[in-house]
Amino acid sequence: MSKGAIQVQETMYCGIDVSAKSLTVVTQRVHQSVEQRSFPNNSIGHSALIVWLRKSKSPVRVSMEATGIYSLDLAFALDAAEGIEVAVLNPKVANRFAQTIRRSKTDAADAEVLAEYTRRMPFTAWVAPSPSSMRLRSIIRHVESLSVQSAQNQNRLHAAHGSTSTPGCIVQDLKRSVASLELRIRRLRREAMTLVRQDDLLRKRYELLVSIPGIAQVSAIHSHEGSCCTQLPCDVARARTDPMPPSRRLRQNHSTP
Repeated sequence: MSKGAIQVQETMYCGIDVSAKSLTVVTQRVHQSVEQRSFPNNSIGHSALIVWLRKSKSPVRVSMEATGIYSLDLAFALDAAEGIEVAVLNPKVANRFAQTIRRSKTDAADAEVLAEYTRRMPFTAWVAPSPSSMRLRSIIRHVESLSVQSAQNQNRLHAAHGSTSTPGCIVQDLKRSVASLELRIRRLRREAMTLVRQDDLLRKRYELLVSIPGIAQVSAIHSHEGSCCTQLPCDVARARTDPMPPSRRLRQNHSTP
């Protein structure tokens, strides 16, 4: 038997269904029964999960879906653990795979599907984003939240202008609110650009994005958020002829939690 075959036989394949409060975990090996456990989705649960996975003394490959803040800390913990590789999948990829094997929709079933995916499909390990990428991601998300608030207040201001019953003090307050939000957004975008300029990788990706016709500076900064700044140059080159908006294209690839 070849060394490669031995490695495949000894590997433990794991799928994790992530929710806000809990982790449903399924493991399987070739020609062995499936095991299932649950852990809390917090630092204590993450440590307990890693201890449980490493008891087998075998290499472990884990797949889970990207679920934003609920999966990010877990991905970092697993990535740092000795003997464990983790793949973070776009939920659409996992869903399409689940449809091919016709499994029911429960947490345990979802975890088992992810374990099957780990065993059957080519494995692409998640690459943890740099601290600069994480800071940029946080700024971008906050800017997007403020932008929503600003748009809501601008709509209220427009409605207030159209009604003679709206007191002038409310109109003035809405104007001040919109101006304050726009000022905060501009300041945060300047902070984001400072981060981009100080990080070689972020700067190169930003320059590639703004070189695409129709991609403005603000759009280029926000495009980094979708995959936590892990887009490859080849993806950017493909975007030159791809009509899909960059933020949607980024989120359809393997994701960052």
